[in-house]
Amino acid sequence: MNFLQDAFVQHADRELLVGDLSATYGEVRGRVFEEMPLKTRSLAILAISEGTDALLGYLACVLQGLIVLPVPESLGNDQLTILVETYRPKYVLTKSDKNLDSLPSNFSSGTKNLFSSNFNVYECLKGGTQFEDTDLRLLLSTSGTTGDPKLVKLSENNLHKNTIDICNSIN
Repeated sequence: MNFLQDAFVQHADRELLVGDLSATYGEVRGRVFEEMPLKTRSLAILAISEGTDALLGYLACVLQGLIVLPVPESLGNDQLTILVETYRPKYVLTKSDKNLDSLPSNFSSGTKNLFSSNFNVYECLKGGTQFEDTDLRLLLSTSGTTGDPKLVKLSENNLHKNTIDICNSIN
């Protein structure tokens, strides 16, 4: 289990309040595994920018041990297709109102509901990037100092320490 899974188990009876969502951590964890089962260690592009939908999509991926590459929801289909061809994700998640007809033909699509959020989940039927690095959790896009797009790898340990630092600064 990763630290986020541990926290959701440890605080299963506590209420998670985000936007219009009112559920316990245990309910969120249970529904994620029941409603949106995804393959561990796979790359998922998450094209949802903000709000409850973005949080639930992110949690659905991270709680199941996926590596998430968040991209702006406003990214055009052509740009998103280039990212898919470049990074070969196992999954692409979008809000249900965004259709990705331009994805390669080896992707299937389905609509998943998680509480009041509806997602399109596009799954690569053959292939899809799998990671051996069991600590990798998040990829963030940056242009760095050169202006060339790059991905920064964040480990579970990085995210855990950052979470603790944020919590400590709030107290």
